[in-house]
Amino acid sequence: MVNIYLNGKKKDIEEGMNISDLLFVNRIRPEVVVVEVNEKIIERNKYKDTILIADDKVEFVYYMGGGERELGLVKHVLEFIGNKYTFD
Repeated sequence: MVNIYLNGKKKDIEEGMNISDLLFVNRIRPEVVVVEVNEKIIERNKYKDTILIADDKVEFVYYMGGGERELGLVKHVLEFIGNKYTFD
């Protein structure tokens, strides 16, 4: 087992776990969250390659808001990290 900090709380995870695994065990769909590790945003296409190690600080960041301004920001961030989006 390895200790990480997930959204500020200590959490034990299996050694060798990657971000995709962490999202899966927490029942979080990758397309609805941005993941930061040690204060750096991880691109979605790197989730499987990013192995978590002891004392990593992982944050799941969810976007909430409304209006055109926030929607533009969300689209920009999602494009940056490689997420596909559809907004109707």
